[in-house]
Amino acid sequence: MATIRSYRPEDREALYDICVRTGDAGADATGLYQDPGILPEIFVGPYLALEPGLASVLADEAEPERPLGYVLGTADTRRYVAAYRREWLPAAAARYPEAAEPGRTPSGCGSCTTRSGS
Repeated sequence: MATIRSYRPEDREALYDICVRTGDAGADATGLYQDPGILPEIFVGPYLALEPGLASVLADEAEPERPLGYVLGTADTRRYVAAYRREWLPAAAARYPEAAEPGRTPSGCGSCTTRSGS
């Protein structure tokens, strides 16, 4: 049976892994990005760092230390976004410097553009 518990700092690596393994619309996103670690840096890490009290972990009662999933949130979106921009993005940008060449998107289109009316 599954149980929900509060996030603990030692869960971080497992939650990052879950994010990557489900980052392609529920499927594994490992091979979709040059560095799949960027996904949790955008979608999980900021919540764990800025709102750890609102992070919950899904675990099996038989193995409560092993995360199987997570729920993340914020109580104040404006405050969170301000902290995200002020604190998280500069640190993440330092970890992921701008590439010398354009990156690729999961669809492989690189620098895709859309045309109106298409």
